[in-house]
Amino acid sequence: MKHALLAGLILLAGCAAEHERTEASNVAYGTATGPGPSGAPGTSPISTSALPPMDPKVALDRALRNERLIYAQGLERILITNGMPSSVRVHEEGQAGPVPALMFFGQFSQAFVRRAVTDGAVLEKARALGFRSVEFIDRGPGGNYLFELSRTGALPKCAAHSRLCL
Repeated sequence: MKHALLAGLILLAGCAAEHERTEASNVAYGTATGPGPSGAPGTSPISTSALPPMDPKVALDRALRNERLIYAQGLERILITNGMPSSVRVHEEGQAGPVPALMFFGQFSQAFVRRAVTDGAVLEKARALGFRSVEFIDRGPGGNYLFELSRTGALPKCAAHSRLCL
């Protein structure tokens, strides 16, 4: 069962990466500004009536927030399907610590956390989605494991409080 969970984490990371490559990320909707370029039927731009054009930075931020949420929900589904009562949450702005943060809540052994961040590539995928930290909050005796992700440089080799090194 442990191998199935790890395989699920790896599969989710790969599927999400493939989804990002095929998804158009620079789509924004706004009001129509005139007739289509060729004037032929069916070529006029789509009008969304009174909506102003969306700032591309705002659109990208919204898309990344949505992708982070979808990723967390997928991870939670994998954990629960494999018999691990746990939850995965995304903390955005206004929360303590480096945000946005991907937070796992459950009973996690050091071996599980090590496999999730190495073989499961959770840290790599989290950084790609704009997370600034990944935290495993163990409800058991194991404690917490916080990985702070910088925007540049190598991924961390140890948890922030050196409780776990990879």
